[in-house]
Amino acid sequence: MRWTERTSVPDIHNLLVALPPPTTSAPVIPGQAATARWRLPARVAFALLTAAVGVLGLLPHPDAVPSSGWDKLDHSGGFAALMATAMPARLGRAWRVALVLVAYGGAIELLQQAVPGRSAEWGDLLADAIGVGLGWAVGRAALGWLQGRRTGTPPSV
Repeated sequence: MRWTERTSVPDIHNLLVALPPPTTSAPVIPGQAATARWRLPARVAFALLTAAVGVLGLLPHPDAVPSSGWDKLDHSGGFAALMATAMPARLGRAWRVALVLVAYGGAIELLQQAVPGRSAEWGDLLADAIGVGLGWAVGRAALGWLQGRRTGTPPSV
């Protein structure tokens, strides 16, 4: 049919009937529903952990802060927990969240210069970054486990 020709209403109706019906829902990705139910609890945990890491990092007397006994392990553990909870929270692309968390660690280190009894160290920031990397691996494995558990397929990590 050419555009210059006149078409009747029944011809347009036949054309529309031949079209497939529009889809109203997004395609279902296996395991996505399994991780959706963990999103809100993970976001709450992430918010609480973020506040805890900030408060503990800025307390004036480091001796009053619970510690493993090795400062770098404390930094790595805290930021690993942050990144591991950020993965199921689905806060955005993982690499962006990782960069924001490392920047958060850097901000804490800068603010520690103004806190009595605290000092900023490059080693602490490196420990934060290592913790983010470890948390990324743990969070990815947890997502794979959650998706595999709900779909009955082995997790792909």
